[in-house]
Amino acid sequence: VEESKRRERVTSLLESRAKALGSRYLSLMATHASADPFGKVKKMIKDLIVKLMEQANREADHKAYCDTELATNKQTREIKQSEVEELTASIEKNTAESAQLAEEIKELSEAMAQ
Repeated sequence: VEESKRRERVTSLLESRAKALGSRYLSLMATHASADPFGKVKKMIKDLIVKLMEQANREADHKAYCDTELATNKQTREIKQSEVEELTASIEKNTAESAQLAEEIKELSEAMAQ
């Protein structure tokens, strides 16, 4: 703020002297003095901040998508694992029944042979 006030005072002094003396050189100096030498840098920094904020928003959206997909996949895995456990139990039960029936058939075959 103080710098801009000084710049304005220098500019007005140079402009008044340029008019009084009719000097194009002083008028040109006044124009250059009024320009903000860091304006371009400030704009670049602001643009960079905007770009970084947009990138952060995109990354947050992507993370939310990934979190949703991971949760869905976890739930699907748990359901499938439960189904696998049920089917494994069913296979074990049927295998035991098959073995028991095979034993009964063997015993009945032996009984019929006698």
